[in-house]
Amino acid sequence: MLEQFKILENLSQSQIDAVAEICEQKNYPADAFLFHEEEEGEKIYFLMSGTVGVYKLDPNTQTHLKFTELPAGQSVGELSFVDLSPRSCSVKTETEVAVSILDRQKLIKNVPKHQQIIKIVNQNIARQTQESLRSLNNRHAFSLQKQIEDFKERGKLSHFLFILILGFFMVIGLEEFAEDFLPERTIAESTVFHWIYLIVGGIIPAILLFLKVDFPFRSVFEIRKNFKKSLLDGLIFSALGVAIIFGACVVLHPIFPEEEFLPSFLSISFSATTLFYAFHSYLQQFFRATIQLLIQRFLLDRNGYISVIVTALVFGIVHATYGFESMVVTLIVGTVFGLIYRRTYNLLGVSIVHFVLGSVYFHMGR
Repeated sequence: MLEQFKILENLSQSQIDAVAEICEQKNYPADAFLFHEEEEGEKIYFLMSGTVGVYKLDPNTQTHLKFTELPAGQSVGELSFVDLSPRSCSVKTETEVAVSILDRQKLIKNVPKHQQIIKIVNQNIARQTQESLRSLNNRHAFSLQKQIEDFKERGKLSHFLFILILGFFMVIGLEEFAEDFLPERTIAESTVFHWIYLIVGGIIPAILLFLKVDFPFRSVFEIRKNFKKSLLDGLIFSALGVAIIFGACVVLHPIFPEEEFLPSFLSISFSATTLFYAFHSYLQQFFRATIQLLIQRFLLDRNGYISVIVTALVFGIVHATYGFESMVVTLIVGTVFGLIYRRTYNLLGVSIVHFVLGSVYFHMGR
């Protein structure tokens, strides 16, 4: 059985038999220490079955922190066997464990040619230690490279934040221009002005974003992934939203009859120009999804919920100059859109919801 252990490689069969003859066989229950850190010891523990954990003592909390596990076929305690130094770590059983224990002093006393055995074992341990250090260095180099790449990505994402602020400035500047120089608001409320608004506040920042940030924009446009689930989400949430609006109209109509909520809802009609709004909805959701994903990457927001809220706040602020009602509606609806998109990361469903609910909202004259 001992032939499987690397630190006994290059021993003759007779030498392995001599080692096996003096090894102590011992069983440990789960959650028992084989030895403790800083403890004196000259024994090697060959794991015949079970699993052990290797622990280091945290000097601040005085708790044992596990940094690896070793299965059967591994050995522990080799370094103290070689240089007689105190244990560098603690080893505790994770399961029931059977071990063969080689005691250095017992080997010296009972095996005539123990010097040759110890020499070969020391050479094997030295080689194994070198391999472990080389592997550790490779992992450290990989980890360092990943950290460098993460820093580069966060640097690029900082460009995104700058471009986002620039987009705010252009949008708010355009809205203030309309407020001061287009007091009639007829042009400001026209389709042409909204397209200018979208180009200045959306497309131009998006182009700058594309040039500065390494981001897979094509993946946002992709709608084949989770297509059925996204389509179903779009139909279900659209129907649910329309039902909620209708219910609100029914409740509010008797309270505020002058607002004509219910007649406005019942008189909704669609025309060919509505198709342009469908494209507009998809484009807006692309911008919103891109910002949400970029914020998610920048904040390292694994679940994505914080990114949904931050993105909704961004769009709410952009609509602030249209009035408090518009800002609040954008904030609430933006949060809903973000949550719907987060379910599938597919633009189809959320674009359908945007188109349906937006059409209802604008046809009601809100």
